[in-house]
Amino acid sequence: METKVLRFEGVPGRVENQYVMMVQVPGKFDLLNMIERPPFHIFSKHDTTYTTGILAHVPHSVKLRISRDYQEPFVGIYIKITPKPDEIIEVSEVKGTFTVTPLESSKSPLSQSPRSSRSPPACPIMEVRGSYNNNNIYYHQNDSIVGKDGSRVYPFSFFKNSVSKLAELESYEYFESRCHWPDAASSMNLQIKVTKTIYSVLVGDESCSQVSSEQPKSKISSTPYFLSDAFSDVIIQVGKEVFPAHKIILAERSRYFARMFANSMRENNEGLVRIPDDDEALFREVLRFIYQGTVENLDVNATELYILSDKYDIPELSSLCEKYLLDHLNLENAVEMFDLSQTVASQGLLAKKSKELIMWNKDKFVSDLKTFKDFSRKYPEVVFELLQL
Repeated sequence: METKVLRFEGVPGRVENQYVMMVQVPGKFDLLNMIERPPFHIFSKHDTTYTTGILAHVPHSVKLRISRDYQEPFVGIYIKITPKPDEIIEVSEVKGTFTVTPLESSKSPLSQSPRSSRSPPACPIMEVRGSYNNNNIYYHQNDSIVGKDGSRVYPFSFFKNSVSKLAELESYEYFESRCHWPDAASSMNLQIKVTKTIYSVLVGDESCSQVSSEQPKSKISSTPYFLSDAFSDVIIQVGKEVFPAHKIILAERSRYFARMFANSMRENNEGLVRIPDDDEALFREVLRFIYQGTVENLDVNATELYILSDKYDIPELSSLCEKYLLDHLNLENAVEMFDLSQTVASQGLLAKKSKELIMWNKDKFVSDLKTFKDFSRKYPEVVFELLQL
């Protein structure tokens, strides 16, 4: 009888993260001069992405657009988030502020002559910040907020607008603000609030990779017989080292040895198994697990033992190594771990999770040309799937 255990995973609720885009912008009349000809807008040169919080492992892109409507500039933000099928991630709020310092106000020629004939300033440079920390203390005055240092802050809000969206960015959400643009050069902070809704789900025990390091169950205790000559009926020669062993214990814990000793093979008849290609120290750890259910130096040998567990068909050892590798999976070793998962017969969680990590961070992955080229040659079907996202 086979039993599958299911359990609830995840605590339901909502998680909110705030992301900030900081832009140094010219005053109103300088900006109008910069976009006085078609297409009457300026786009941020590169897509903006974030590496923390909810968006850290979700494909996403943010584009900033500054446009003009006759004699009034306005701001638009295009946002695209591509969550996994079982995730709900949405933009819950977009707002912004202009901050004009006294220094900027007093020195700006525009404050004296808005129609200055000097050359328009260069295009604004966008600087992305992971958080917004404002230590200035403000009090309200009319429609702006004045800080103790004399700086003036103008808050403004965005609304979702599908009518003004550009056709080539149809897959993006578009947020627009018809804000009052300051006459003086200023700092513009755009704040994007992203919300992730979390639901509890039922998962099988295999998705948790919960592996016990206890000795595999047996009718006998094999611990005292590890590397012992007592009742030994087979010798295993690995390289120049020999290990006394016991057929009944090997056959019970390893399907590889069970198949070997079940047939009239030379190793079975001679009582000698020759394994010339394996490392002696690593095979000793394989035997240790077979007899004692534990291994030493897993942090050093997890990768090699994962391969040997597949070779000798020891599912418990494979699960132990896979759990360790999953616990240490990250963006830097995702390709290496996916490569490793393809060398074993059982395509388990390591293959799935490393592939997901590559998919979620495809922009960083594709930018590494050498890695991408080698990966494309070995796994063209995965690259095809990657490029469809």
